[in-house]
Amino acid sequence: MKLFSALAAAMLAVTAPAIAQDSAITRNPIPGSDFPIAQSVELQAGATVLYVSGQVPPVVNEDAERGSRAAYGDTEQQTVGVLERIGGALENAGYTMADVVKMQVFLVGDPEMNGAMDFDG
Repeated sequence: MKLFSALAAAMLAVTAPAIAQDSAITRNPIPGSDFPIAQSVELQAGATVLYVSGQVPPVVNEDAERGSRAAYGDTEQQTVGVLERIGGALENAGYTMADVVKMQVFLVGDPEMNGAMDFDG
């Protein structure tokens, strides 16, 4: 199988929407910043936590060689595909992306960029 730029969400920690509304979750912003990712998150005792299994990008071109970069698309297409899969898994469990408190990703270097990460993608 050829290497391809892959974004896989390895783990998501999610808390129930009802808990988020009753202050069982405290999101601490980065001081002096409007960056949308919190510096830290606190979950109170008794909070429900859901872990979503790792996700890989879907095949976007069925005609391309199996396992090739062309089959999965560029970094942007792979990222969108993985996030859509995560969104679907969350929805199936009664959650949304707004409930996510932690996401971990693994990136593979793009062979077409001499193994460098395609962060712009």
